Amino acid sequence: MAAAPSKKLYMVGVHVALLLQLIFIVVFAVQAYKSYGVPEKQDRFPLFVSMGVGTLVALGAMLKLKPKKKKEKA
Repeated sequence: MAAAPSKKLYMVGVHVALLLQLIFIVVFAVQAYKSYGVPEKQDRFPLFVSMGVGTLVALGAMLKLKPKKKKEKA
């Protein structure tokens, strides 16, 4: 967080990165679906599956490590 001039800008960047990863998961899933069972594209299917799974794992890690709101003490 030291590189961002404000916390708001930092949080916008974090959420944009999360949304981009979600978009990539959808894109890889669609590409894997389109290449499944097509003999000309059978070499691409494992690539799309591995890229989708890798992105899903990375998204899970980012969600786990995402900065949390500080709880106010009453």
